[in-house]
Amino acid sequence: MLRGVRVLSGMMSVILASAAIAQNPTASDARALDLASRSMLAMTGGVKIADVTLQAQVTSFTGAQPENATGRFVAKGTSESRIDIALSKGPRAVIRNDTGAFPQGAATDAKGNLVPSALHNCWVTPSWFFPALSYLAQTNDPTLILTYIGPETRNGLSVEHLRILRYLSNQSTRATGWIEKFSATDVYLSSASLLPVAFTFNAHPDGDAGTDTATDIEFADYQIVDGVQMPLHIQRIVERRLVLDVVVNSAVFGSGVSDALFPVQ
Repeated sequence: MLRGVRVLSGMMSVILASAAIAQNPTASDARALDLASRSMLAMTGGVKIADVTLQAQVTSFTGAQPENATGRFVAKGTSESRIDIALSKGPRAVIRNDTGAFPQGAATDAKGNLVPSALHNCWVTPSWFFPALSYLAQTNDPTLILTYIGPETRNGLSVEHLRILRYLSNQSTRATGWIEKFSATDVYLSSASLLPVAFTFNAHPDGDAGTDTATDIEFADYQIVDGVQMPLHIQRIVERRLVLDVVVNSAVFGSGVSDALFPVQ
C-alpha cells in the first residue's frame, strides 16, 4: 500500500491497528464551515479550479547565504502538488500525492534522487502555497474537521482563526490522536476580505515524529489573475526564521496537468 515510503518505525502498524477503535469523531462546526466556504468564494468567485501552475522568483535561505532561483509550483486538485526550484547545487523537487489510501510524499536528495518522505510529514495540505486548492476547498470531506477558534489579531491585522485536522474512521485511539496531531493546521482569514493571510502547522524531521518544528506560511499581495484572487507573495517561515520567499510571476489555470508529474515511489 505504501511501498517505498519511509516512516517512523512502527508507524504503519499504529495507523492500521484495529484495537480500541475510536468512536464518534468531533464534527465540523457551522461557523468554521461557513467561513471556509466564504473564503473560497472570495478567492475563486465560485469557479472550480482543476489545476494551477505558478512560475516564480524564489529566494532560499536554507544555505549559508541567501540564494536567488527560479521556481515552479504546481497543484492538481487538492491532492497533488509539486515544487521545483533550480538551486545552484542542483534542482530541488518536493512532491505530495494524496490519491492513494494514505498521503505520500517525496523529495530529491543531494544526488537528485527522489527519496520518499516520512508518513508523519504528509498529513498537511499538499497545496500549502495556493490557498484556493488547500483544505479550505474540501468542506464536504467528512474526514476533515473544521473548528472556529475565534477572532484574533495577527501581525496587526484582524483575522478569523480556524483549525483544520484530519479524522479517519476505523483507526485505533492512538492512531487517531497521531493523525490529528500531524494534520492539524491553523488557518487565519482576513476579517475584512476573508482571504487567507496565513497557514501554520508543525513539520517534523523525517526520522523523528516527536519533534515539532513550527512552520508558518504567510500570504500577501493578493491580485486578481484570470478571475482568481491569489497571493503573489508567499513566505515559508520555520521556527520564526524565513527559509523561502516566493514572488509569483505568472499563473496558469486548468492546463491539464498530468498525474505523471507527481511520482512518489
